[in-house]
Amino acid sequence: MLPLALFLALALPFPAFSESLRTDIFPGECEPQISDAILRAYDLALDRNYEAAKQICENLERDYPDSPSGSAGLMTLYQVMMLENDDYSYDAEMRAAAVRNQAAIGRFLKTAPKNAWSYTLVGASWGIQGIYYLRRDEYWLGFYRGINALRYLRAALEINPDDWEARLGLGIFIYYRSAYASFIPLFFPDQRAEGIREVKQAGRHRPYLHEVSRIALYHIYLNEKDYDRGLAIMEELLAERPQFVVYDQFAGRALMQKGDFQGALPYYRRIQEIDPSLYLPLFKIGECCFRLGEDAEAQSYLQKFLEQTQNPDPSYVHSARSYLREIQARSGS
Repeated sequence: MLPLALFLALALPFPAFSESLRTDIFPGECEPQISDAILRAYDLALDRNYEAAKQICENLERDYPDSPSGSAGLMTLYQVMMLENDDYSYDAEMRAAAVRNQAAIGRFLKTAPKNAWSYTLVGASWGIQGIYYLRRDEYWLGFYRGINALRYLRAALEINPDDWEARLGLGIFIYYRSAYASFIPLFFPDQRAEGIREVKQAGRHRPYLHEVSRIALYHIYLNEKDYDRGLAIMEELLAERPQFVVYDQFAGRALMQKGDFQGALPYYRRIQEIDPSLYLPLFKIGECCFRLGEDAEAQSYLQKFLEQTQNPDPSYVHSARSYLREIQARSGS
């Protein structure tokens, strides 16, 4: 399954700027009102002010019905919100926004100027959809949208070879196309190194892409089983955004995939401290304790997860019950 939150890096010709770097997106091409709305929504989302970000995106979709920017923002936002519990709790909203996004793309292409911004926005919109369908293991839907994303991002680069937003998206697509080609009957050369190089260069050439390029590299490194490099990136990002719990989750995931369950525990405990309403830490702390053989604490957290969580992801429920059965078997009760 495609690593979670990769869409953050592909979706963003919508970067978060510090105040010293704040400027318009694609000046002279993107309408200033759209640029400002995109940037404000992104900043709010990373501050976990999701309702305010959602309102901005909904207003953008209402005020500019022939632009895919509002629905693209909503698709991105729903996926960020789902990352907090690493589930699909906004799947219906995401798919509905994707349908509206496709319709808006069709209208947009009939009237929009043929410039780098237009093609980058369309390519990113297709890419956001494609990433989500790949995450849901709907591979053919994902690759169809990925091919459309590739087409428009390449068109943007033909107009402006220094469109680093498009190059970032292309680098991600090239890497994962090669990675997936190993187990999907598609025949592509191994261009993973080229994809990684483009992602790194985008972060170097555009300071405001530095964050999202690192998010992309984190997922690439985990896919390559280079867990230490992935963790190092998350440590950097946590130093910059200590309240963005998704980064704690990513750090914990890198350590769990490495097999360092003791090292992962502090990250999940910190998420619980920041936002006790999230159910993922209950499950993950229980899972880590189970793997460490700390059965009493594992049982306590897993039972809390099952008893206190409203509508958790079924895969977590299945795993939690399985762990509890094994704990009972180990105790002989």
